[in-house]
Amino acid sequence: MSRTLPVLIIAAASTATGCASDSDIWMLEIDAPAADACGDPIITHNFTYATAPDPTLEGDWEPGTRSESSREIVFAQLTTTTRSAGVLLIGDQSFPGTREGSDWTFEWSEGSGDASWQNHYSGYGNAEYLEVNEAVKITLSLENASNGAGSMKSDMTTTTTWKETDVWNEDAAAEIGWTGVIPAASFLEVPDDNGDVIAASNDGEVADCTSSSSPALCEIAETTVCEDNQKFKATRTDYKDEDAYEHLSTSGN
Repeated sequence: MSRTLPVLIIAAASTATGCASDSDIWMLEIDAPAADACGDPIITHNFTYATAPDPTLEGDWEPGTRSESSREIVFAQLTTTTRSAGVLLIGDQSFPGTREGSDWTFEWSEGSGDASWQNHYSGYGNAEYLEVNEAVKITLSLENASNGAGSMKSDMTTTTTWKETDVWNEDAAAEIGWTGVIPAASFLEVPDDNGDVIAASNDGEVADCTSSSSPALCEIAETTVCEDNQKFKATRTDYKDEDAYEHLSTSGN
């Protein structure tokens, strides 16, 4: 739900400042996401003589990108489980929360990972890993039975890691050659024999990386951190039945 949030459906219970029923549906007017929510990628590696160039500098040019979007209207329903606890449903996700007076706080953290690899009988191997971790915090303060305000904060960290055997023999080279498949050239540069800077690579005939594993491995990781905090206004609607819930959960701006 980071950056662009889906339709929310909230069942709001009675509050200290109002008497909203368990079936009330709220309209949320959400501010546009931040244009620079994601920072520059962070590159880590174990190539002995390589460095990661500054991503903000490309020769004589300074690159830049920017994206913008408008405010968003969604609908939202909070289901109370006890006098001081509830669950916020967002699409097919649920966020447990607690209430103090008329103030709600919902939080949830989750992570996922994927891996792919291939190993040669000679001992050569390479692998790619993707890990995504996200923490979401939603606050909602009901001013009265008809109005409220809050924020939706999302912190997401995405890391892609590549690993490859540092040195391999002719049997593996017959399949992949002597230049490895790890994308060193996309992220790293090294000095050549003349002192000029060139793109890095994993040469299967020499040790390019500092590794304590056996066999020695070359590793590169790219990490991107995205942080966004969107404020919203909440207005109680006259929608109450399940048909309205089903309709609004698949619509929105």
